[in-house]
Amino acid sequence: MEKGVSENKQSVRISSAFRYLTILFLVQFTAVAQDPRVIDSLTSQYNYAQDEHDKILLLGEIAKQLSFLRPDTAVTLGNQGIERSRVLGFKKGEAVNLNAVGNALFTKSEYKQAWNKFSAALKISEELGDDTMIATGYLNIGNIYYYQNEKPSALENFRKCLEIGERINDQFTVASASVNIGTIYLDREEYAKGSEYLSKAAASFVILKNDKGLSYCYRNIAIAYQLQGDVRSALEYLQRSLILAEQMQNKEIVSGCLQAFADIYRIKQEYPKSIEYGLRSLNIAQQINDLPYVLGAATTLASTYQEMDDYKNALKYTLIARSASDNILRNDKNKELENLQHKFEMDGKQKEIDLLEQRSRNEQLLSILFATGLGAVIILAAVLFRNFRREKESKERLTLINQEKQRLINDLTVAMDNIRTLGELLPICSNCKSIRDDKGYWQAVDRYISAHTDTKISHGICPDCIEKLYPEYAEKLKKKMQKNEAA
Repeated sequence: MEKGVSENKQSVRISSAFRYLTILFLVQFTAVAQDPRVIDSLTSQYNYAQDEHDKILLLGEIAKQLSFLRPDTAVTLGNQGIERSRVLGFKKGEAVNLNAVGNALFTKSEYKQAWNKFSAALKISEELGDDTMIATGYLNIGNIYYYQNEKPSALENFRKCLEIGERINDQFTVASASVNIGTIYLDREEYAKGSEYLSKAAASFVILKNDKGLSYCYRNIAIAYQLQGDVRSALEYLQRSLILAEQMQNKEIVSGCLQAFADIYRIKQEYPKSIEYGLRSLNIAQQINDLPYVLGAATTLASTYQEMDDYKNALKYTLIARSASDNILRNDKNKELENLQHKFEMDGKQKEIDLLEQRSRNEQLLSILFATGLGAVIILAAVLFRNFRREKESKERLTLINQEKQRLINDLTVAMDNIRTLGELLPICSNCKSIRDDKGYWQAVDRYISAHTDTKISHGICPDCIEKLYPEYAEKLKKKMQKNEAA
């Protein structure tokens, strides 16, 4: 019995830890997240700029700033910058705008297209010999490989980025590359190497006076120590991270630190402290509507109460965690649906424009036919037939696109309808603990769980029930169970 609990704790611990690591991996993208003041300043500079080269670079910077929260706008502006750069033969401007478009496509999870943009920008940067842009290219391409689960290729690109950053003494590049390398090593459970690179990143953030990056870094170093079993060091770095986060009034980082404290104290079986930190984390996460942190804090609280045999509260926080999980999935599905709708709408509009342009050309051809007489009838008839056929094919393609759009919408709607059952309140009999399903029938807990989840149920009997049901065999069975556990 004790062995199973230990394994469960380890599983929850690692799962909780990597919730934090994933956030830090995106540090260079969140660093360019939309800031209205920065965008207003760049727009003002763009409007007053006289030189076309300066305008193109500013356009790329605006697109980069917009790439995280308004990726479609960023793609439009970046593509304008690319075209204007090519007209002037301005290679640096082209590379800057290619990277901006790549960032926006990365945000939209269009990894293949993003990789193409980043690769084109890297090629130009190498031709120009611009080390900073080359390092950025390797970092961006490494991110693409990471999110496609090609970790060896990601690690290779991050190392190239780090090498250049150290050579040119670019501390932000060193910090970003080191964080990403450290994350990969922690993914591999090579905790010592992971801690080494995270410490390197922290040193760079200190030089940069980047408290946000440093706070993230300290927290992840703490997680690395926790995974190595060094609780004292883990608590020390968590405290450093929490102090910085509170000074910045960054509730997201504060909530994450409190959750990590709660998880560590749960593992140490200091349950009152675990509950205290867990409730503070959950409260802040709910205030800022950060669903992943709500899920993490509620999960930790549910595990803590379960280990305390307080099943009422364990169920309470399990339901909160389940609700947060369902909402996260629902939001992801809604975002996917919105992206699909946008894509199909754009495709449909383009097809409609093509049809209108084709009709306009046909009308012009008819006017020419009447003006020039019978001499051009045969040629024009052939052209009209060709254009008619193209118009028909365009209509057929548009119809197929709309049909596919409707099919995907229907599939997503059905999927959303299925994500509900366990997220609702469950009526449980206070005596026999049976659960009433949505049809009004009462089922045993194990049957209900098996019917509504992928969980497989196995049955056993606890020591208390052995004494109650089989008192004459209780002592022998207990000794046998203890012997099996010792083995």
